[in-house]
Amino acid sequence: MRRLDQQHQLSSDPSSASNANPKSLGERYYENLCMRSVNQSIGRAVRHARDYAAIVLLDSRYSSPAVSALLPGWIARDMVRGAGYGEVHGKLAGFFRRLESETAGKK
Repeated sequence: MRRLDQQHQLSSDPSSASNANPKSLGERYYENLCMRSVNQSIGRAVRHARDYAAIVLLDSRYSSPAVSALLPGWIARDMVRGAGYGEVHGKLAGFFRRLESETAGKK
């Protein structure tokens, strides 16, 4: 990571927009690498258009706009945030009740 940062400093123009980002090139690389794994894990839960799953991301970083921007649009658009376990549990229960009633009506 230190080497990436050194290369970036040597090759970048001090007035460029990329230097406005306080994160180093190495930090952004590892963040993108981690988010790629998160996105792959999410994709394993939902396999086709009529499939559904609840994906619970238990880290306050996912509520950060910078991190949620690294999620696929269909996830970021439908993301629901909760303030604590009770609220999240209630929202999950409601999600599955709603989907159960929707799928029961289609049978």
